[in-house]
Amino acid sequence: MRSLRRLFINQSIEKNRLFHKINKLAKAQRISGIGRKPNLWRKINNIKNQIIDDTVHQIIEFAKNIKPT
Repeated sequence: MRSLRRLFINQSIEKNRLFHKINKLAKAQRISGIGRKPNLWRKINNIKNQIIDDTVHQIIEFAKNIKPT
């Protein structure tokens, strides 16, 4: 019988930073109307890219550590 190994990737700090920036964007849009907010969008996209990179890195490290059965 084969056992399954699992990895749970949470990244709560990064998600908290992302939600904080998204809320700041929503507040800015409520105050000044919907329009371009390039600084906020740049920060949001950088945090999203960091989450993606960290997730990929953790998956690769997990795959390296698995020994074939």
